[in-house]
Parts: sequence; structure tokens; C-alpha cells
Amino acid sequence: MNETLQEQIEILNKQQYHILAKLVRVEIKNDIKVPAVSVYFSALSDEPLLIKENDDLCYRTSNDSESFYYCYDDFILKCLGTNKSRYSDLEERANYIYNSLKDAFVAFIPKYELMNSNDKILISKKINTRITLEKLDNSRFTSFFLLPQISPNKEKLLKQHQPIIIDDWNNDYFDLPVYLDGGNKLLKVELQKVDYRTVKLADDKIIETKFITYQLEKNGGLYSVGKKTRRFFSKEMVIKCFSQNSSSFIAENPEKLLAKKAMMDKEEQILDDLSTHLEQVNLHYSKSDIYNFHSCIKSGSLTILAGMSGTGKTRLPLEYAHFFNLTERDKTFLFLPIYPSYTDPTDLLGYYSPNDHIYHPSQTGFTDFLIHANNHPELMHLVLFEEMNLAQVEHWFAPFLSVLERDPNERYLRLYSLEDTTEPNKCLNGKCYPPVIKLGTNIIFIGTINVDETTTSLSDRLIDRSFIIHLSKAKFAQAKKDILEQGENKKISYSNNQELKTLLGDRDFTTFNYWNFFDDKQLDFFDELDELLRQKDYHFGISYRTIKNIAIYLNCAKHSDNFTGSQAFDYAFKQTILERIRGESDSLKELLGYSAKEGELVTFLKKYSDISDFELSMKEIANKKKEFLTYGFLR
Repeated sequence: MNETLQEQIEILNKQQYHILAKLVRVEIKNDIKVPAVSVYFSALSDEPLLIKENDDLCYRTSNDSESFYYCYDDFILKCLGTNKSRYSDLEERANYIYNSLKDAFVAFIPKYELMNSNDKILISKKINTRITLEKLDNSRFTSFFLLPQISPNKEKLLKQHQPIIIDDWNNDYFDLPVYLDGGNKLLKVELQKVDYRTVKLADDKIIETKFITYQLEKNGGLYSVGKKTRRFFSKEMVIKCFSQNSSSFIAENPEKLLAKKAMMDKEEQILDDLSTHLEQVNLHYSKSDIYNFHSCIKSGSLTILAGMSGTGKTRLPLEYAHFFNLTERDKTFLFLPIYPSYTDPTDLLGYYSPNDHIYHPSQTGFTDFLIHANNHPELMHLVLFEEMNLAQVEHWFAPFLSVLERDPNERYLRLYSLEDTTEPNKCLNGKCYPPVIKLGTNIIFIGTINVDETTTSLSDRLIDRSFIIHLSKAKFAQAKKDILEQGENKKISYSNNQELKTLLGDRDFTTFNYWNFFDDKQLDFFDELDELLRQKDYHFGISYRTIKNIAIYLNCAKHSDNFTGSQAFDYAFKQTILERIRGESDSLKELLGYSAKEGELVTFLKKYSDISDFELSMKEIANKKKEFLTYGFLR
């Protein structure tokens, strides 16, 4: 038995299983050959099954009812960045260690070993040579899970009832996990053991709570430790995740909520003032177009304005910035023309030179703009990419397309790698230009495009990650009438940066449950439309990302007499799904229709007229039909 237990412990030590613990006490040991300070910890996270099942054999000191992990002072002092020579007095040393650790989580890899005491085998629970300290900012969480991490590929196999190996998880020595760490989500599963390393799904149930890890982090229920990231999850918070809606974990100040509600009530008046301002500078748009533009900014990472020259594609975002007092002087606005020569992100951002150890920012000023936004998260920032498709967007804008679809707390843009430097950390202007910049939700990305022979077409990847607004000019007679009715000198209240930030909200939709946003009729609409489009061309199909973007847009749209829910659905459909219908396939004739014959798309939209009248979408389909019949393809 002794030999078997020894072998089991050796295997367990190789596993290097992390424990999250808190300080119990600090003791001065005068009864040993070299007097020292002994430090004891109590586990907050689940311990390995082998240890739990042999709890009666675990090392205990006298008068203790708990099983502790322990180590001596020299090891702890080293972890705290000091040594014994600085604290020669044992009592002073003990007080220093206690004060340093009393409000901290301690994460470590234990080293289990057998020892003899009065002919009884005991398991000594020593702390190994790795330890991480983190401040304890919420003492109400009394126990934690160390959840095994699972990759998307393994998650897919698991859902297909295929056996998988969970990395660094030995089923003989740990309990079968009930929860899995999926990176930006948690999975609740019922697993069965195949062998000591392999598991598979025991039934058809996988309960998924998306993006909840972000909420756990915000609420103090998630801690990451170690060079190889290990994440501990509060048991209390994880259980709540699967019994409540994730939005309930957002703890906001009541006064902040009241102020936010007051601003939402004021939103319609602000947009009316914006409309008046645009009229006074000779930009004539319908109220619904203005509401749509604002809603796209509110809900999307990238808004693209398209349309014929002279319709105000550039001036609309310029005046929007002016109305909310976003200025180049304050570094909250950047006008950035795109040139045909742009081929990669360095044209926009700059580059690190290993010859002089200096980061050379691009003359566009874009890097400084992003750094300013990172340093001032309380301010909204707006960048306008003028004629963004003069160069291939997917080339020069590539890193942003990837970064902007991540959770807001994970949006990091890398300017250069420290591995690129000949000497680590030797970028001479690294304080001004750090290797990594966080892209907060306080940055509004807007681009303008032309659709002609001088420009490049937009890829499905870009269309899928943006809202594309086709601006149309108002009728000349209507523009004159609007000016006369309201008067050129009508008083308006200009807004400021802070009002815009409150109006847009945090623009964090990581926990937004977009499936619950649609009713059954709307989901039937998307399912039937997806089937219709895929029959014609697989690339026309509707992705989950598109559905989510539409739901976010509809959620953000300010509904009023000027912008009804039906209109919002029409705009969302036109600016996302219809944008993907292009090319030169003969199947487009069936979708769009022959000459006087009605196409399948129009017939389909009429079937769902109770969702929206699709007035704008019908017009766009008619335009696409005319273009296709004339030129034989759609850009």
C-alpha cells in the first residue's frame, strides 16, 4: 500500500496542480535547529481527489482541525522580493510576512510527499517553488474552482460525443469536472471517464453561458495566475451563472444608473438637435437616416458610409464629431485619408526599427490617437477613414478586424514584439510607444467608400463585421421646405463628449443574449431566408455574427415616431444581409427577378410584411436588379 500511495503521489506531483489559498497564521519556530518562521495556508480551491480521500493521512500540527499547506519564511520572503537578512529579528519577520499576506490570495503548486511519524504514514503538503500572490479584493468568496481549459476544437468534439483528453487533468486524481473553461464562456457538462486521461459527454446536455468570464472578472470571482494561465472561478458566482441571467452580475452604481436613464430619455431631443444642426450646415437627411447613423455607431465596431459623391459621406461624421465637441485639437477626433499605396498596417501605425531601437510612428498620427484614447478612457474618440477602399481594406486594416470582434477586455493591438528587439525591453521610446495598446470601446471607427472602377471591393469578412450605410440625398424641394420651416437660426443645444459617452453606453455586448432578443416569427424569417440564399450561393448565407449584429443594432436603436421598430429592422436587414448579395452568378436573376418579373427576395419579404414593410430594402433590391441586368454583375 505504501508503495502504491508513493507512486500515486509522484504522479500527482508531475501534474503540477494549482491550489488557491489564504493565509491562516504565521508561527515563530524556536524549537528547531535553525529558528525560523513557518507560514500556514488553507486551501480555497478544490484539492485533488487523492488528497481529499486520504485527508486522515495529511499532515496536521497539534491543536489544528484543518489540513494546512506550509512553507518556511525564506521561501515566502523570496516571493515577496526580499530576504531574511533584511529581517534578522524573527518577530519583525513574522509581522512583515503576516501583513503582506493577510489580504492576498496565494496560488501555488504543492509538492506532496510521504513521511513517517510514530509509525504512521503522513502526507506532507509543502508549497513548491512556484507561488503567485494576488490582492484579495472580495472576501465573501470562500471557495473556488480551478476549471480545466478546453479549446474550441475539443469543445466541438465533445458536443459530437467524441472522447477528448483534457490537458493536465488526470481523472484518477481529480474529480470529473462539472464546469469547463471555454475562454470567453463557461460550459456546464456531465462527463464520464473513458480512462485516466480521457473523458466524453455522458448525455446530450451542455449548458453554455457565453462571455460570463468577463462578468466574473468584473465582480471579483475570477483570478488568473501563473506563467501558464490558470483561472480560478468563484463557486458562488459560477453556480449563479447557470441559474440567473448573466446581466444580473453587472454591478452598477444606482446614481450612475439614474443618470444613464435620464440621458436615454434625453436621447431623442439630442438627435433632433443634431438633425437641426445638419440642416443648418446644408446636410439634408431624413430623421430616420440620422437615427440609423447614430444607432450604427452605438452598436457596431465599424460603420461604413457609401453613396454617390456629393451626398455628404464625409461631412456627416465630421459634423457628428463637431456636434459632440470631438476635435483634433483635443486629440479626440482624427481625419485620416487612405491612399492607394497602403498595403499593410505599418502604413497606418508605423514600425519598430531594430537598427536604432526606436518605434517610428506613421505620419498619419493614428498611433498617437490610439494611445490618447487608451490613456483617456473617460473620453469618446472618433477616427474617420476617408476613401477607405482606395486600398484593400483587409490588408491595412487587418489587425483591427481581428481585435475588434474580441471581448472589450481582450482588445489588445500589438505595435511590435519585444522579441523583435535585439535587446529585450530596449525600445528607447517604449514609454511613449508601448508594444501593446488596448483598444477600448471609447473609439468610434467610421469609414467612407466609393463604389467605382478606382476602388477595391469589400470582402465578406469586412461586410460581416460592419454596418454599411448607403446615403441618399433628400429631394431638393424637400430640403428647401425643411430649411424654411425650421428657420436657419433656430436655437439648438450642442452636446459634449461626456454626453456622447453616456448616450452610447459602454458599447460592451459580450453578455448580450441576442437569441432571446428575437421572437419566433423573426427567427423563422432568418431561417427561411438563410435556406433561400444558400440554395442560390453558399456565400449568401446568414452567419451567427450577422444575427448578433442585427440584434445589437435593434437593441441600440432609439425607437420613436421618427424611427420605429419596423424601420429599424428594415435598415438592419439592408445594411447587413443585402450587402452580401453580389457577384455575377446566374442565380442572382432568380433572387432579384427578370425585367418585369418579381424576384424571390421581394416575394419572400412580402410574406413577412408583419415584421417590416421593408421599404428601403425593396428599393435597394430594385437598384441591385437594375445594376445586374445592365452590367451582368453586382459590386
